[in-house]
Amino acid sequence: MSYTNIDVFTANNMINNSIFPNLIVLDVRTQGEYNKGHLDNAILIPLEELESRIDELSQYKNKEIVVYCRIGNRSPEASSILDSQKFTKVFNVLNGITAWEAANYPIIVEPK
Repeated sequence: MSYTNIDVFTANNMINNSIFPNLIVLDVRTQGEYNKGHLDNAILIPLEELESRIDELSQYKNKEIVVYCRIGNRSPEASSILDSQKFTKVFNVLNGITAWEAANYPIIVEPK
């Protein structure tokens, strides 16, 4: 395993810190879950589609990628897939968006 597990505090710092100007936030939940609320500027690629859509992320192979799901069950698998495809800076958010919201960090809700 070469991806790094991080807590939501670390994820929030990475996302909002200009040290990582090319950081990507990857949401691996479903479209329905994403629509109910997601991290700002998150790219949605559901876990079941990640391997078939990996080329969409190829330009980020050497950029920081923060991966999250709802409670932390799917993001480790997604992080492993990215590792296996030679992504070099993968960060798995422990406990997912549930922990993010519990920390009172902002989420984006799409207008209906």
